[in-house]
Amino acid sequence: MLRLTRTKASPLHHLLFKPLSSSSSSSSSSSPAPPVAIFWDLNIKPPSSILLYDAAFRLRLAASSLGPVRLSVAYASPNALRNPLRRRAEDPSSSSSFVCRVCARNFYRHSSLLNHFSTVHQTEQAKRLTRLSSARGARRVALAAQLSQKIDKYKKAAREILIPEAGYGPAEELARAGVKVRAAEPDGRAMRRDVAEEMDRGRIGCFVLVSGDAGLIPAVREMRVRRLRTVVVGDEADGALRRCADAGFLWREVVSGKARKEAGSAVGKWKDRDLLKRLEWRYLPEEEESGWEESDGDVIGEGLGLTPDEDSEPWWKLDANSGDSVVRSAKL
Repeated sequence: MLRLTRTKASPLHHLLFKPLSSSSSSSSSSSPAPPVAIFWDLNIKPPSSILLYDAAFRLRLAASSLGPVRLSVAYASPNALRNPLRRRAEDPSSSSSFVCRVCARNFYRHSSLLNHFSTVHQTEQAKRLTRLSSARGARRVALAAQLSQKIDKYKKAAREILIPEAGYGPAEELARAGVKVRAAEPDGRAMRRDVAEEMDRGRIGCFVLVSGDAGLIPAVREMRVRRLRTVVVGDEADGALRRCADAGFLWREVVSGKARKEAGSAVGKWKDRDLLKRLEWRYLPEEEESGWEESDGDVIGEGLGLTPDEDSEPWWKLDANSGDSVVRSAKL
């Protein structure tokens, strides 16, 4: 009966026979999307052809493709927050038109849009609700399914058009879109401080930075060290901050919906990259394994050339000739 004793194995044995860990096999399972935080410097403005509410809503919609949005903050100067948006609506010389979100008609004055909406679409909505309330049974169910799209479209348009007559500014516009507004400080210190605080808390896995401030570059580099994702939105296609981030989008891509479609593919690439990093083999000398030898001193696997000789060189210094000799000995 053979008696087996343990002996120190070679690095080559460690390379060929190291088993896969359970963590690498479990990493292939899909991981949940990381929480997302949006930090928006209002100096980086959206296109003038779109309302501030629409820009904020579409920004949150694009960020939601990266993961659940936990925080949305915009930074603006106190003077910008005090300027009411009603001035643009009352200015007859404004070149931009007002679009009805129900029938897509254009109006050059906001008062004309309000008159059209109240006389046409509010009347139609009242008729729909009257028909729906008078129906019963299966007819009510069928009518509700038939009118649901028109009712939802009217409600969304009413939230944008029927705004208060006084005291309405960018802060209220952003609040309707679910974005908090905070006062900006000189040189963007408030935004940098809040980004650093959220990064230290560890509750956010992806940061969407709507800014062109180069002072955020150290924070973005620290996020990459901590394996946090960063997405930059701005007007420049090749800015310094965007080059340091994991992904970047232009404002026109956010407005058109292209950023929302590309965000899903970006998340898939991030998951594949993390999976490859987990599966990457790394030689750790302190975790050397042991082989087995018989009682007569013959080491199992010696015939295969897996055990080092005393006079032989390390395996990483072997040349092609020594490699051929190992193959020939294995065949014998």
